[in-house]
Amino acid sequence: MSLESLTRILILIPIGLICVYAFQRLLPRLAPAAKRLAIGLLLAQLTVICLALTIQPDTSFEVYLWELRQEWNIPSTLAFTQLAVVGAVAILAGWPRGKQHIPQRIYLIALGLLFLFLAWDEYVKIHEKIPQWDRYYALLGVVVALAAILIARRSARPLRFWFWPFLVGLALSATGAIVFERLTHVCEVMAYIPFAVCRNIYVWEETFEFCGIWIVLVATLGLFCELRQPLSKASRIVLYCLPPLLLIGLTCYSFFPRLELRAFALPTLVEFQSDIRLIGFRLEEQLKPGDSALAVQLFTTAKQMDYFWLGYSLHLVDQQHAGSVAHVNEKADRRHSYWGMGPRFEVVYRHDYAIPLSPRIQPNRAMWIVLSLWRNQADKFVPQPISASQLYKLSDTQLVLGEIVLETEPARAPGAAPLAQFDVGLSLQDVEFPAQARAGDDFLVTMAWRADSAGTDDWIQFLHLGHEETGEWFVYDQEPLGERLPTRLWYTGLAESEIWRVPLPSDLPAGRYAVFTGLYRDSDKERLVARDAYGEPILDARVPLGNIVIEAT
Repeated sequence: MSLESLTRILILIPIGLICVYAFQRLLPRLAPAAKRLAIGLLLAQLTVICLALTIQPDTSFEVYLWELRQEWNIPSTLAFTQLAVVGAVAILAGWPRGKQHIPQRIYLIALGLLFLFLAWDEYVKIHEKIPQWDRYYALLGVVVALAAILIARRSARPLRFWFWPFLVGLALSATGAIVFERLTHVCEVMAYIPFAVCRNIYVWEETFEFCGIWIVLVATLGLFCELRQPLSKASRIVLYCLPPLLLIGLTCYSFFPRLELRAFALPTLVEFQSDIRLIGFRLEEQLKPGDSALAVQLFTTAKQMDYFWLGYSLHLVDQQHAGSVAHVNEKADRRHSYWGMGPRFEVVYRHDYAIPLSPRIQPNRAMWIVLSLWRNQADKFVPQPISASQLYKLSDTQLVLGEIVLETEPARAPGAAPLAQFDVGLSLQDVEFPAQARAGDDFLVTMAWRADSAGTDDWIQFLHLGHEETGEWFVYDQEPLGERLPTRLWYTGLAESEIWRVPLPSDLPAGRYAVFTGLYRDSDKERLVARDAYGEPILDARVPLGNIVIEAT
């Protein structure tokens, strides 16, 4: 007998025992409507497990469709439905009616909300973002079980009966979700021993979860029937409508990214050679001191069958040195690829990423937000070329989504008047340079700037040295803070200085020079109006800084 056959037989044993117990002791106590709902979900569960174990898929889409450990496919949809039905039935059972005990009512409503959260977590995988989530979930399960025991002790005998299968179901689902999850590490260590359990450990995990939650569902239906005796026509209709309504809601959820794209995202069009298209994105506009991550939201579209084994890399790249200072690499999120739409259906996917900010990121430096798409091919992460783009590309596989700067705390208002004020909210606070310099050497100038409004244009600062006797001019231009922070990225409250290293020509005539500075727009070379401390325009928009003596080489 093959290990696969032995695995199937071993899995069928606990399922069979659970079914025998349920049909003999539990289902006969349910009202007909509740019994039909429980049997219908059991049949769906058995069908999905059997098909998942026996189907031999021919395409990657079929693998995804039936794989028990995959998300957002048929098995995960069934798991979501069972959990959500448990939550809805628990809330209905605890809804105020008659002289029901308040602690009992509070417990059932809280239990229902918890299971609705677990259903949502089953589909969107919230727990994967929580470190050591299994410990927290185990603790939560213990609290739920202890509370159930306390409530059971204060309940009437017919109600008390249903709390025990409820605890058994919790134990089974916890065994699948936590115990077998832990066993995967043991199986990895002992991979050389052909244990049948280790052969397909995830099958055991999912099967125990399915069976446990189904027992919890039966117990919750039992509580509902006891508390709602006799079941009204409205109650029966609600029980029958719960699964299809939940599936309709899940289908509607798959269309949310299309609505978010229209309402919030910045539209664009970038086509990758792998038939994936970036059609929109959202970026944080500012990085404040103390921020731990940069949030990036991507909207992409592709056929479901083309979207397997994909992932994204997001980097913060220092524009001056072209080096990555922070990054995140994650598999492509398929949570909106609802399987019911078909493999050729064009799905709009929303991806939420957070680029962690390391302490080595320096503030007041321009950074590109760079995106690349890769596909996992035989454990090799192959970058996908960009075939067409409306955005700037760093390379054939790297796309610039935008640029950002890590801000510092807003500067206080300066005490002394600035040397010059410019009409776009920039002010030159102070300039320092030596009284003399030698031709052929570097001339060091310290420029201190302040921004009282956010930048929009690229401004270039000029430095003019005019010989007082001959009238000759030496001209040197660069960005006020150098390449590290263009003025288009300046923010309100910026206070920063830059040391200019100006190379003086070796043949620069010796003598006394007047020093001037100012700003002009990079795009059209138009000078920006400069004003003195009293608000009067400065002649020719050239701010006088003083004098320097240039010595001959």
